[in-house]
Amino acid sequence: MAKSAHNFYTLSDIRKRGFDPLDFRMLVLQSHYRSATNFSWENLTAAQNRRRNWRNIAELRWQLPDDSEVDNDNLRDEISQTILIAKNRLLHDLSTPNALSTIDEVLGLVGTKSLPKLQIENLIDFIDENLGLNIKDTTPNITLEQENLIEQRTEARANKNWQESDKLRDQLLEQGIELNDTASQTIWSRK
Repeated sequence: MAKSAHNFYTLSDIRKRGFDPLDFRMLVLQSHYRSATNFSWENLTAAQNRRRNWRNIAELRWQLPDDSEVDNDNLRDEISQTILIAKNRLLHDLSTPNALSTIDEVLGLVGTKSLPKLQIENLIDFIDENLGLNIKDTTPNITLEQENLIEQRTEARANKNWQESDKLRDQLLEQGIELNDTASQTIWSRK
């Protein structure tokens, strides 16, 4: 990179394009520290999408049942094993790309299985402590008012009042909360 070649960017430039500095951190973590990182806006967008996906999964911790309601010891063991494997990959020549792919594998289970809430929190803690992506602090629970709007929308949908349902969905969207209706519940995430 060279300023004279007009391919030199600062964090301010990245922010002006709507990226968070943590998106850049994710981009850097995707390459081994002894390898050059290929910076492009497309690669930064991919890193942003990966981080956004991880944040969406972290937000599920507010929507999952308590661990006592999830009877899946195999899945608890799998998440614990994933944390151990990712930690070993970091200890082995700081292999951040392999650690990230290991984390992606277990996060890929979201939506296919009912994940234990405590294990998701353990994984988020591991990510924040070892990769510095600040997932936990950037994914607080929604407000009580927003929870009430989601409940009202669920009732409107149950009563087939689509106009009210759409109005409530749009009201939440204006507050930065997107809704995804599944067969069993409505899942929220931040835009």
